[in-house]
Amino acid sequence: MLPYFFRQYESIVDRFFIFDNHSTDESLALLRQHPRVTLESIDFPGSFLKGAQDFYNSCWKASRGSADWVLICNVDEHYEHPNLRQHLQECMRQGVTMVIPDGFEMVSETFPTGPQPLSQQVRTGVRVRRFDKPQLFSPTHTREINFEPGRHSARPEGRVRAARSPELKLLHYKHLGLPYVNQRLTELGGRITPADIANQNHPYEWDAEQKQTAFESLLSAAAIVA
Repeated sequence: MLPYFFRQYESIVDRFFIFDNHSTDESLALLRQHPRVTLESIDFPGSFLKGAQDFYNSCWKASRGSADWVLICNVDEHYEHPNLRQHLQECMRQGVTMVIPDGFEMVSETFPTGPQPLSQQVRTGVRVRRFDKPQLFSPTHTREINFEPGRHSARPEGRVRAARSPELKLLHYKHLGLPYVNQRLTELGGRITPADIANQNHPYEWDAEQKQTAFESLLSAAAIVA
């Protein structure tokens, strides 16, 4: 996913601050080769969700005084806009300090293999309002962000003026073919502690049939994301 992540953001982001949580694949080699990446390692003993929540609530503060905007996201979260830099400049002129996107759960039958960004290869998805994440904001005007677990909501403090931006889309690319879904859930599930699984119908606990049913249901509900 990292090559697609960079293709999506290299024209938008001046500096990538990437925090690695014990990768065991080729991610570290790719990250060290990128000239705009600052790479650090993180560890979340005990609860991953609680550790990640605390981390996301503080990691951006180092950007105060050097960045107009910070964007906090996972590698599979891709912001899509015809001209995001220009849009954010206009938001600044209007006094907006936080931009809320329209969120979508994207899905495809197979994992993409083309060189284009995922937003060009996988255009089908389902509108999911809990993915309208408040994670694009001005570090200068935000005193505290107070994310809830998963960054699906926040209670920001400071000179906060949030604005919804339907033309800005947050595309989540977790469902790129059933084999990828199964592999992803298996790998991540092995690292999640029982304390982080909130209920008895958690995807990390699903069997193969449950995973297939959920994937096919999402695929059948998907439509073209304009």
